Amino acid sequence: MERDRLSEKDREQEDEPPLQRTVTNHQVKELTEFLVERVGRAQRGELYKIDDYAPTDLANVITVDTGLMLIAMSECLEKRETAISATLDIIWGASKRIAPNATAGKSKDDVSLDVQKEFLSMWENHSRDGPLAAIGVAATYLLFDIEQRKGDKEHSRAVGALGVRLIDDIWEVIVTTKNIFGWNLTAEPLFTGKPPLQ
Repeated sequence: MERDRLSEKDREQEDEPPLQRTVTNHQVKELTEFLVERVGRAQRGELYKIDDYAPTDLANVITVDTGLMLIAMSECLEKRETAISATLDIIWGASKRIAPNATAGKSKDDVSLDVQKEFLSMWENHSRDGPLAAIGVAATYLLFDIEQRKGDKEHSRAVGALGVRLIDDIWEVIVTTKNIFGWNLTAEPLFTGKPPLQ
């Protein structure tokens, strides 16, 4: 990523903390708690809601949120592998609390991060032309189980318009994750006019 090639002096000018080599247990715990709290909000229909529709498959909410955490951690850590490992720890810790029966007889090595890694690639590929919009579209397809129609521009525009309505919920995860890594970002609403996050 371009940002990773910045010199330390350039990074200081951007007011970004230096990249971390490791993820602390405390950071994993904070992000796990945040994910569990987000799943609870999704269950109550408070997240990723468009009009009267909210996602019903909480596994997809976990996938989207941990994909966003992976994106944010990748911008805070020296190595992508460290962010991937931390994402596995977060999913595993949250899953044991949210659905302990589903984790019985399994280990965190059984968790797939394929979709989360796709989100990260999408973010990197759209870094210059609005990665939030691309992530919003991908999240819309996943959260609302919408089938993609290649070549159908009207369908793509409609899904894009829905994706924009998820941006504030998406941005909350990115900002919270980065702040846990020492950034000092404010999660002002970008599109929907929701009150600023505390």
